[in-house]
Amino acid sequence: MHYKRDEPFRYQFKQPIQAQIDTSTAGVGSCKIINVSPSGMKIRTDLQLSLSENTYIQYSILDEFFQVNGNVVWTMDYGDYNEYGLSLQSSDDYKNSLVETLKKLARIQLNN
Repeated sequence: MHYKRDEPFRYQFKQPIQAQIDTSTAGVGSCKIINVSPSGMKIRTDLQLSLSENTYIQYSILDEFFQVNGNVVWTMDYGDYNEYGLSLQSSDDYKNSLVETLKKLARIQLNN
């Protein structure tokens, strides 16, 4: 299934960031966030998730802690690992904090 997103802003990390994932059926594990936007993210994990599976993600960027619920909207199997697209159920506070933190990260990376 191809999931078409209509969001103009998506931050692609130079190096994926480590996160904790808790799922409704696969349990708790680790994942890496490949990219993120205020309402979605792409993750990589060795957990087997199904479409529409409920997830809870915890992660940090520049010492800012984030936690958000989401649902799996697409999957890609690469053998040793899987990539998933998540649609997030995020609050306005989460979205605003994420955008401000990503702006800081972009400025830091631009100056390095």
